[in-house]
Amino acid sequence: MSLIAMILTAYVSPAALGSGVAETMGILNGVKYPDFICLKAFLVKFLGVALAVSAGLCVGKEGPLVHMGAIVGCAVPYLPLGITKYFRNDFEKRKLMSVGIASGVSAAFGAPIGGALFAYEISKPNTFWSFSLTWKVFFASTIATFSLSTFKQIWDNNLPITLSNSEIIKLGTGLRAPGLDALFGAFVIGLVGGVMGGLFIRFNNYVNTFRKKILNTKFKKIIEGLVLTTATVSVMFCVLGFFYQYSANNGLYKPTVYEKSYNSSPGVINYTYTFDLTDYC
Repeated sequence: MSLIAMILTAYVSPAALGSGVAETMGILNGVKYPDFICLKAFLVKFLGVALAVSAGLCVGKEGPLVHMGAIVGCAVPYLPLGITKYFRNDFEKRKLMSVGIASGVSAAFGAPIGGALFAYEISKPNTFWSFSLTWKVFFASTIATFSLSTFKQIWDNNLPITLSNSEIIKLGTGLRAPGLDALFGAFVIGLVGGVMGGLFIRFNNYVNTFRKKILNTKFKKIIEGLVLTTATVSVMFCVLGFFYQYSANNGLYKPTVYEKSYNSSPGVINYTYTFDLTDYC
């Protein structure tokens, strides 16, 4: 699956490479990237992300959703409707692109306010942003979050539909609310994370400079992707297997069998089933 994603990106639409956030920010501020906003890039990005995530690679969906949202926003003026002709200019296209970006981020995190603020942040140096655009972007972000929640519940057959939080990226929930003593730990984690993030950016810049000199053909880029895929899968398999075996040998993990019962209808039929946690490890 990862090989198909790499071939599509390298030979069909090189503009779909990467997350697309930096390029989207450049377009909003007047920089032109050839073939970055087009149907071919959208299809390759969509298929590439689906295949890469299915292959178990360490890639995310939030960046590609920004790129795909920007493409959808720019495609709106070309709908076969008479009113859309008004939006076929750079000024209005950038507004619609901001709406698409905010909708993509909101769908990824289930956060309409966060999506609107993200769109404002990456387009801040430009002058097209206005107060009236802010509430329009927020409204579109809310619709995107609500639509994702509705369709996901229909897909999961969770009926009747409820107003639930169904973001794509799950950050987890705690068993209890943290106390004030957690502020010191949060401060330390933030400080260490900031320093490590800065070091990672510098290291990443050096690596990308080296890659541009070495990976000068499409075939070499595909070979690099295959090597990284093999390394990622091997490391994850070995690490998870080691920790599971270590936990089982030292009594840190004990498989537990649970038993549950429920009624298909009140007072009619009782179902009882069991499952072992080892089936999921």
